[in-house]
Amino acid sequence: MISFSLKDKFSELWTKLTQIGESEPLSKLAFVAVIFLDIFMLVTIFTGLADHTAQLPTLDQYIPYNCRDMVV
Repeated sequence: MISFSLKDKFSELWTKLTQIGESEPLSKLAFVAVIFLDIFMLVTIFTGLADHTAQLPTLDQYIPYNCRDMVV
C-alpha cells in the first residue's frame, strides 16, 4: 500500500500547474494570466446567470395579489 503525505500531493499539484511538459516550465506571468482569465470567466458566467434569472417573473407578476388574496 502506497501512502503519500499532504506535502507530496501539494508539490505534485504545484509541479503540474507550473509546467507544461517535463522540460517546459510555465512562467510566473503566464501562470498569473491564466488565473486572472479563470477568475474573469467565472465572474462572467455568474453575472450572466444572475441577469438571466432576473428576467424570470416574480410571484407578484405571475399571480396578482388580488387573486392570491381571494384564494387564501
